[in-house]
Amino acid sequence: MSSIKRTLIAIVIIMAIIALLLISGCKASTENTIKSEASNVSVSDNSQVAQEEEETVSEETISEETLQAEEPVSEGVNDIITLPDGWVLTDAISAEEVAKITGEAMKYFPEASSAAQDGKPAGSYLISGKDGSKIGFYVFVNGGEEEFNNPRNFMVEGSEIKVEGIGDLAYLCDFENGSTAIVILKGETVIRVLWNPAIYNSFEKEEFGKALAVKLISNMYK
Repeated sequence: MSSIKRTLIAIVIIMAIIALLLISGCKASTENTIKSEASNVSVSDNSQVAQEEEETVSEETISEETLQAEEPVSEGVNDIITLPDGWVLTDAISAEEVAKITGEAMKYFPEASSAAQDGKPAGSYLISGKDGSKIGFYVFVNGGEEEFNNPRNFMVEGSEIKVEGIGDLAYLCDFENGSTAIVILKGETVIRVLWNPAIYNSFEKEEFGKALAVKLISNMYK
């Protein structure tokens, strides 16, 4: 074999070897690239899953908080007065609480008929210097039906209006002196709130009476 042929064969063999090396290198690089991309996708997927789980937990927490915030708080749901024995009217309702309802600054006025030691606390609030502005609160802890019906003996005939949504039974009535009372029976306890509607004429009588009575009752039965 001539030297030229041997040289050509050697060159072909060398080129074949180089080609094989190049192919092997490209294949390894491609495999590494694929592995790297797969790893990145996995990390991305895991991150997305974690984010979605975090958002789900956050949404659940917000939902629970919203439900708790929207859950109505019932006032006066207990059947037993939570105030201590011998409590006085000022323990159950304050001048500031009455003022929030009337829109006027109110001052406490003691009632001579109050007998807290006997379960008959009473007291009033009024606007200083304004005649006829007294709002009286009278509670008969064990008054029962007798005290509940008592105002009916003195009311203007035909003035009684049944009031719904407060206590076990309740009614509104007027008296000859121009005053109005809301009377509530809750268990054996009777609550009576008395006021002059001519002074508080910007309020509808039933709603005004209920607002005052509900505040008193909610404080008594916390």
